[in-house]
Amino acid sequence: MKKLFIISVCCLSLSACLPAAFVAGAAASGAVVTDGRDMKTQLEDKTMAHRVRTALHLNKHLDQETSISVSTFNRVVLLTGTAPTQELKELASKITYSVKKVKRVHNEVVIGDNSTIKDAAHDAWLTTKIKSSLLAERGLNSAQIKVVTDNNTAYLMGLVSREQADLATNVTRHVPGIVKVVKLFEYTAERKPLI
Repeated sequence: MKKLFIISVCCLSLSACLPAAFVAGAAASGAVVTDGRDMKTQLEDKTMAHRVRTALHLNKHLDQETSISVSTFNRVVLLTGTAPTQELKELASKITYSVKKVKRVHNEVVIGDNSTIKDAAHDAWLTTKIKSSLLAERGLNSAQIKVVTDNNTAYLMGLVSREQADLATNVTRHVPGIVKVVKLFEYTAERKPLI
């Protein structure tokens, strides 16, 4: 009887979460429609991120001594995380640039000890808070903005107007727990209003 009760509670808990997960999934898939990149570029970005990660892991020193995360947007690569030496940080950039079709590399790797699981969980929570704040901001097309958080620093990527970039930066700056915001946007041409 006790086991049946526990299973019932678990099922009820999961079913209560289902609508939220469904809505989140629907919102994420909607990003494809409003994303500033075409479908080919989006696919290339995913492939490029995988190739960069693989190339970094193939280097024994980078694989064993660093904790580097790879994010991509419009063929621009962002490296975050930690490395014990400047030489390994620079090696990560060099290897990343060697991957086919990489347009630019932003190496934000910090020299220091590897992050803990607790640090990663905290950064993931901050990313969620930022995305929620961006989504709630009136006049902001948050689907065009990629958010990466590492060590309480928020990195904003995307293909946006300067006005949208400034608005997103301002919103992110006011999220509790964020100590620094780094803008890595590519800017689109602003449309002048017709008179």
